[in-house]
Amino acid sequence: VFHVINLLLFFLILIAVSDSAVSSEEVEINAPILLVPANGSETAVAMLLDWDDVSGATEYVVQVSRNQEFTDLGDESRVLDRSEYIIRRLTKQTVLYWRTKAKSKNGLEGGWSSVYSFKPVRQAFFELSRAVFSH
Repeated sequence: VFHVINLLLFFLILIAVSDSAVSSEEVEINAPILLVPANGSETAVAMLLDWDDVSGATEYVVQVSRNQEFTDLGDESRVLDRSEYIIRRLTKQTVLYWRTKAKSKNGLEGGWSSVYSFKPVRQAFFELSRAVFSH
C-alpha cells in the first residue's frame, strides 16, 4: 500500500509539473521593443525597421501608417522568423508611424509595441537588401 501511494503521488507531481511547463509557454507573448529608427528621427526614404526578438515568437506583424490610429495603413507585412523589416520608396517629408506585435507558433499574439514615428527626408545612400541584414 505504501508503494502504491508513493507511485500515485509521483504521477500526480509529474502531471502537475508537465501541465505547468506547457501553460507557462502559452501564457504570454510579450510586446516587442522598437529599436530603429529612433522615435521622432529623420531618415532615408529606404528604411530598416528593427525591434528586439521576442521569446517564443515565430512571426511578427508590422504596421506603418500616416496616422497614430493606424486607420491609414501604408504597409502591413508579416515577417517570419525576423525582427526586422525593410521598407522602401517612402515619401519624403511625410511623418510615418510604426508598430509591431509578435505571434507564437500556437497562434498566441502579444500586444502591440509602443508607437514610434519617423520622417523620411533624404535619399538612401545604398540600396537596402535582405542579404545585407540576414541573421
